Amino acid sequence: MTTTGTWRGRIARRIYNTLLHLAPRATRRYRRDMVATFDELSHAADAEGLRATVRLLVREVAGMLTAHRRKPVSPFPKERTPLMWDSFRYVWRSLVRRPVFAATVTTALALGTGVTTTLFSVVDTVLLRPLPYPDGDRLVGVMESNPTAPGRGTLAAPGRIEDWHKLNQTFVAISGSYGDSVTDMSGDEPERLRTQRVQPRYFAVFAAPAQLGRTFRPDEEIAEGPNAAVISDAYWTRRFGRVDSVLGRSLVIGGASYPIVGVMGRTFTSDAIDVWLPSRTNPYLMQLRDARFVVGVGRLKAGVSAEQARADLDRVQHDLGTTYPKTDRGWSAVVTNLKEARVGTRGPALWLAFGAVALVWLISVSGVSALVLSEAHRRSRELAIRSALGASRRRAAGVIVQEVLVMALVGGVGGIGIAMAMVAAVPRLFETLPRLAELSIDWRAATFAALTSAAAAMLCGVIPALQVTSGSVAPTLARAGRGSTGAPRRAQRWLVGVQVALGVVLCASAALLASSYYHLAGVDPGFATGDLVTFRVAARWDEARGPIGQTQVDLVNALERVPGVSAAGLVNFLPAPGGSLRYQLTIDGLATDAAGGSAPVGVRVVSDGYLRAINAPLRAGARCDRLRLDFKMPRTALVNQAFVDRYAQSQSMVGRTLRMTDRPQTPITVIGVVANVAEDGTAVAPFPFIYSCDSAGSWPDPNYVVRTTDPAGFMSRLRAEVRQVDPSRPVYGVRVLHDVLEGAIAEPRVNAQIVSGFAVAALLIGTLGLYALFARLVTESRQEIGVRLALGAAPGQIVQLIITGAGRLLLAGAIAGALITAGAYQFLKTTLFGVGPADLAIAAGVTAVLLAFSGLGVVIPAIRGSRVAPTEALRN
Repeated sequence: MTTTGTWRGRIARRIYNTLLHLAPRATRRYRRDMVATFDELSHAADAEGLRATVRLLVREVAGMLTAHRRKPVSPFPKERTPLMWDSFRYVWRSLVRRPVFAATVTTALALGTGVTTTLFSVVDTVLLRPLPYPDGDRLVGVMESNPTAPGRGTLAAPGRIEDWHKLNQTFVAISGSYGDSVTDMSGDEPERLRTQRVQPRYFAVFAAPAQLGRTFRPDEEIAEGPNAAVISDAYWTRRFGRVDSVLGRSLVIGGASYPIVGVMGRTFTSDAIDVWLPSRTNPYLMQLRDARFVVGVGRLKAGVSAEQARADLDRVQHDLGTTYPKTDRGWSAVVTNLKEARVGTRGPALWLAFGAVALVWLISVSGVSALVLSEAHRRSRELAIRSALGASRRRAAGVIVQEVLVMALVGGVGGIGIAMAMVAAVPRLFETLPRLAELSIDWRAATFAALTSAAAAMLCGVIPALQVTSGSVAPTLARAGRGSTGAPRRAQRWLVGVQVALGVVLCASAALLASSYYHLAGVDPGFATGDLVTFRVAARWDEARGPIGQTQVDLVNALERVPGVSAAGLVNFLPAPGGSLRYQLTIDGLATDAAGGSAPVGVRVVSDGYLRAINAPLRAGARCDRLRLDFKMPRTALVNQAFVDRYAQSQSMVGRTLRMTDRPQTPITVIGVVANVAEDGTAVAPFPFIYSCDSAGSWPDPNYVVRTTDPAGFMSRLRAEVRQVDPSRPVYGVRVLHDVLEGAIAEPRVNAQIVSGFAVAALLIGTLGLYALFARLVTESRQEIGVRLALGAAPGQIVQLIITGAGRLLLAGAIAGALITAGAYQFLKTTLFGVGPADLAIAAGVTAVLLAFSGLGVVIPAIRGSRVAPTEALRN
């Protein structure tokens, strides 16, 4: 176009350029016509000529747009591959020529996607996904509530569960179950089976059919009905090899045959259950309304909330309190969502782990973004040439974005593979998590992986692409080979600053969690835990107690004769959080401040050998008599120091009489006081406990505890010793007691380990990110450094200059991270134990270590930069 320099020519050219941009797909013919028109009319000497120019221009543009709508012109010949495929093929070849860069980015994205998808799957399965039953949101747990501790649920009596089912107005059905262990004699060797005894309607409450066979019929759920057993998918696989003929086989339990009538699906329960058996509670036990050992479960009617159901059961319980004033008056009900009841207190820990993973993912993405930005800046001359040859900014930026999209796609596929492998390992690493049987990589996890990869591609591709292509073409070509602009450097500094800030959050959080676990593990449990072995021997609650008691006496005596054993005894529950039963009692001659004059206590059934085995310090009185079989012996007990401090106001308790509110006719004489033992775990204050010295056989399947100088040797010969006493009873749960106590604080330890592992990853990523940034900046600034050295600057001054700039960056990131950590502390403190000012100082020290390691990523490039030869730098 050869318009003159007149004002009319300039107006014509500007209008032409503007409208041409509005119709960028114009055909070549119309473009030629428009150029010719402007060349002819731009020389018009009067206003009429200018008006003619505009009219012709509008007519030509209208014709151009009409032709474009009437017959779209494809920019690609039919015989060629579409440009999109050509573009991605070019991108692939470009990445192949840079294998280190492509492998680094792809691996980082794959690891980030894999870890975040794994943790998302765990959180989604445990916390977000509904229970795997029809209308699972209508399932609730039902428990009794003690009048002295309103709102706190306790186990329920089987008779009360039946009353609630019959008299309520808000439930479809209510049932219950309790754990048991039975011995199956149908195989070559006796096998202990983890059993769930279920009341009538149990499977109907869940509305979950068996995956093979059926569940119990109504006649099989009542006393004196025909025997039947339903087994789990895991036991079907382990014992019967998943053959369909299992329905024709039977289990031999207690000398009776139990035909297998069904197999439940893998996701029916998250507990380690082998077999379900009908509870068949006899009429006598149904009348014992203070025998609370059943975990209740119910299905709500449609549209009924848990609060409405609780109010309904409170009404029912109030009526029962009138009918049965001794056992039911003052008691109420607790109704909780079944999913929340199963998850318990594990929610914050899972969200904490997921948050740590998300932080590491952000750190990884920011590191990859800095790497992509550095690589894109290295190619800025190539992109500038593309723009000079006619490529738009969108086209130039698309080259970088397409490369990142390809790497994100490959990384996303690899991340799903990593997630599948990690999901398979989660049940072995986190055995205590509920609902692990439901864990898998499903469409939700795949969608999350896709969104994660897409987000990574956007953050790692679009931002660097816009940064690199934001400048004009000529200056970029002019400074090719002489360094970089400040904008990409500023963007890289921001990205590395984000890495440092998030790294500070992770390192400080890891320090606080590790300190919390250290404090928790350092709490004195109140007894010596070393050289103690614990195990259990299978026994049923419906067995005759006399033979069981004699077996217990004989086994304890035999174990004490084993070389190296100094003491052996038994206890109904080992010290562990949530493993204590609570009862109400009164103290003769002492008034308590509890409601109704009764005092809540925890109860342990022990033998004298147990207290000797754990070396529980005796503060006053005497220990239990030696274990013997005598159900008519007077009941005696010891109390702990917390009992004395709370209820006796430092008065002597030895010789006083206790009466359990559910059995006031059976007095208990206090014969001694022992030091506090962490029965409920080391994370809570000691609670009042009594240690009941009952007859052998009063608790059929207790925990045996043995102190020995050779735990490994004792465990190797244990089964032989039990076989000599009773060959029909299998041994299970053989462990060192120290491991049992460690298991009680496993969750805080795992939290600290997970976050610490991610903190180390953040430390490495942050250090590498700083190294990559400053190595690149030093390389780009070789000429500037050469000039400074040529003008007399010392190498130490160059190092100081670079480190000073990095120090400001690290300081800004550390301050931002400290502020974020202060906000996160409000969430963290719900999972911390015993953390004080000293631990905050430790967190600050760990942050300083992070900054020191990050500084290594600056010192090395700075030293290399100070060794640049001035003549070589200036010549290049």
